[in-house]
Amino acid sequence: MLYLWLKAAHVASVLIFIGGLMAQTLAVATLWEGASNLHRAIERWDQRVTTPAMLSTWLFGILLAVKGAFFTSGWLAVKLAIVVFLSGMHGIQSGRLRRALRDRSVRAKRIYLSTPAIVAFGALAIAVLAVIKPF
Repeated sequence: MLYLWLKAAHVASVLIFIGGLMAQTLAVATLWEGASNLHRAIERWDQRVTTPAMLSTWLFGILLAVKGAFFTSGWLAVKLAIVVFLSGMHGIQSGRLRRALRDRSVRAKRIYLSTPAIVAFGALAIAVLAVIKPF
């Protein structure tokens, strides 16, 4: 029964984290319009909700991997690599958004226009790996 509660908490945390990461990604991608009240609201949401959700995603995920003895599974290694990438992306974007709010001259780089697709693809790949467990 504990495993199912951990799984539910992990899934809820993931949903909040990915939703917040997508909002943050869209905010960073639209910085060419200048920092706005919406950017400030997203930054506050990120600090208060998305970052704690990311940390709880890691916590519940590690507990699930220990409880289910998944650390020797290949699918988990690939999933963890994607999660590390998305977590790092979150950190980079958080810094970019903070700098943009401090310095109005900070603008989006062209590369940030593709980041929403990267987040969506990463979330899809993680879901497939977690549910199918292909290897």
